Amino acid sequence: MKTTLTPEQSAALIAKGISADKASMVRLDFNGTYAYVSGEETQTVRDCVNGQFYVEENRIFTFSDLLSLLPKEITVTMEFYGVDRLACLHISSTNEKWYVSYKYEFEEREYWCKMFNSEDITDALYKLLLWAIDHNHVKLD
Repeated sequence: MKTTLTPEQSAALIAKGISADKASMVRLDFNGTYAYVSGEETQTVRDCVNGQFYVEENRIFTFSDLLSLLPKEITVTMEFYGVDRLACLHISSTNEKWYVSYKYEFEEREYWCKMFNSEDITDALYKLLLWAIDHNHVKLD
């Protein structure tokens, strides 16, 4: 299971307005050799190398970061019925894929307002987060 986004995926979230401070990991590029650090050790590594040996630093979002950024519930409008419903974050899997969505009930039936899937749960959550940002379900700083 992939536990972090790629630097490109992380940069895309930052470009969409997610604060880089919400990424709990840093990737230091030592001319093609990478160190992934987080928490207290991030500053320790920066201090040890004094910025002299690495050429680039990227903020990286982790699986846990994605879960904390995604709203647990969103309000969706059923336009045909003219009613709003509370949809909850839903995660499920089969033997081959992970499915993430927002699910709600109406008249004893289940509905999904958006669903993404991937072989990796982190990638599926990333796709759902991009959708949630684009549809104003995520409060940006």
